[in-house]
Amino acid sequence: MIQYIRKLIKNEDGNVLVETSLVIPMLLGLFMGVVFFTIAYRQHIVMNMAVQEGARYYEVSMGDALGTEDVLRRELALGGTSNVDININSTNINLNKDFGFNLPFISRHLLRVNTNMEFHGEIYERYYKTNY
Repeated sequence: MIQYIRKLIKNEDGNVLVETSLVIPMLLGLFMGVVFFTIAYRQHIVMNMAVQEGARYYEVSMGDALGTEDVLRRELALGGTSNVDININSTNINLNKDFGFNLPFISRHLLRVNTNMEFHGEIYERYYKTNY
């Protein structure tokens, strides 16, 4: 019996298969993680550009919230982003998007992409002081 165990220890047949079966899932997980976070970062960039355009429109239109939401939806559609929560108030625009798959044990998505733009009010003061 001891000789059989020593023979198995010295025998190296199948080592490549075992090492490959250990390394492939780790590399695949790493690759999928890179792809996942790259897509999430792209979504964040699109949302950031849309919120900048929406803030510009909001300031120029003197607070037209419905028009601002239309501009935001149009910009997000150009970037291929959908299902975004849009919150517009007098001081900022906030965009939120749940990204990834739903985790049932914590009742939320894996990642929440968020971007925000605050207004400073310089345009309002300029228009009100000059009475255009």
